[in-house]
Amino acid sequence: MSTGSTNKVVEEGSQAASANGLAPELRRLFWEYDFDSLSWERDGHFITKRILTHGGLRAWDWLRDRIGDAALRQWILDNNGAGMDKRRLRYWELILELPSDEINQWVAAQSGSIWGKRSERLDQGSAA
Repeated sequence: MSTGSTNKVVEEGSQAASANGLAPELRRLFWEYDFDSLSWERDGHFITKRILTHGGLRAWDWLRDRIGDAALRQWILDNNGAGMDKRRLRYWELILELPSDEINQWVAAQSGSIWGKRSERLDQGSAA
């Protein structure tokens, strides 16, 4: 089998769903859970939140394909940003055309928290 063929098989394999209907590449996002026992029907809210707060582009693409942009937009609004950091909130604000007023409120609330202040200092290059 040539290298090109091997790469194609690996790519196709990663696109296949696990027995629970979740993409195998999502497994790393659920390191402390039994991934095979997760169920979209039962754990969809948790899965969505974990993907939004810890996932990357591939996981986000999978989620968007799964529920669609309109449902994802509504989910984020209903859950007040779902604990996403400001960079992720700003990303989804642009991609899903989320209302800037709400995003600004969520970001401001994070900035007022202890972790938000720590993150701001780190973003500015100061660990003090």
